Amino acid sequence: MIKRIFFDVGGVLGASALEFSYFNLSSKGKNISKDRLRSLFYDRRLTTCPDGALKSLLSSEFKDLGLMQEDVLDAFEQLPIYKENLNIVKQVKEKGIATGIISDQFAESALILERRIPNFLELFNPALFSSHIGCTKSSKEIFYAAMGLVEYSFENELLMVDDNKLNLDIARSLGWSVLLYKHPQSLKEELLKLGVL
Repeated sequence: MIKRIFFDVGGVLGASALEFSYFNLSSKGKNISKDRLRSLFYDRRLTTCPDGALKSLLSSEFKDLGLMQEDVLDAFEQLPIYKENLNIVKQVKEKGIATGIISDQFAESALILERRIPNFLELFNPALFSSHIGCTKSSKEIFYAAMGLVEYSFENELLMVDDNKLNLDIARSLGWSVLLYKHPQSLKEELLKLGVL
């Protein structure tokens, strides 16, 4: 029986940060390479550093992007949050299932999400962001960190919802239950099958 569900942010609770940011910045006349933006967003120094990495990387190795920190943060301010999925989270909580977040986010984007999602800390406890923990979902450490913060009897009582199969494979290797996110309707259907909705 599932006792706690952890959700990813980008691609599950909100739009993919890379896709949306690329579209947003391009629509504002920024002539940027999507591959270079991807390299920035997936740079471990950005996603595992507590703060300041974005500005530093944009002024050094990623200077060719021609972006300021404010450009990227503005795109994150406008990142679509999937209200339908937030409503599903609220329904899960009403059923007595605890919810949390495990997400690869740089420090500044994590703060934006906390501010933009109403009652963020009530909905998601714990909220583990890679920049706060110092490791990404591509390693077991972030999942171990989550396990150290919550109560459970068996690992399969913990469910990870993510749109990235590789991240789910890591969670599964630790005994977690996993759900590959496709769209809101499939999320609802899968959670109903698991008896948590």
